[in-house]
Amino acid sequence: MKRQERIERVRAIEREFWAAAFAANLLDEALQKDSGLLAAEAFKVPDVRNWKKNLEGTYLIRMFAEFEATLRDVWARFFKRDTHPRMVDLIDAIAGYQFVPDDVIDGAHAVRRYRNSLVHEGGEEAATLPFGHARSFLGSYLSRLPTDW
Repeated sequence: MKRQERIERVRAIEREFWAAAFAANLLDEALQKDSGLLAAEAFKVPDVRNWKKNLEGTYLIRMFAEFEATLRDVWARFFKRDTHPRMVDLIDAIAGYQFVPDDVIDGAHAVRRYRNSLVHEGGEEAATLPFGHARSFLGSYLSRLPTDW
């Protein structure tokens, strides 16, 4: 696998998010013009509102899943490890091998904590991260991985 392929996968998820956000805004506008637009659908306006409200978190979870899959792949294939460490440890371990700067590690952990707060109710509190910032943090980390594994 090549590093650039994995970075492109993360960028593709980002583009999907922006497309979905665009579509959500168009749907909002259409519903304002025609409140009966969803009459024949199995979902209603409150469902659309919830979808739009959860859109960023949903795509952040997908993006982090791609990031995690990449790190686990590098761990197994490049570093020849057969262990399955927790993500907090995996981020730190790979960063140590690849001499990743502390600010880049901190950014990856910020995304991990935010993702965990979205997925695990009652878990660790985390600062909300705008989607673009999260993508940038993960991309900075991924850019420090080996070029091929």
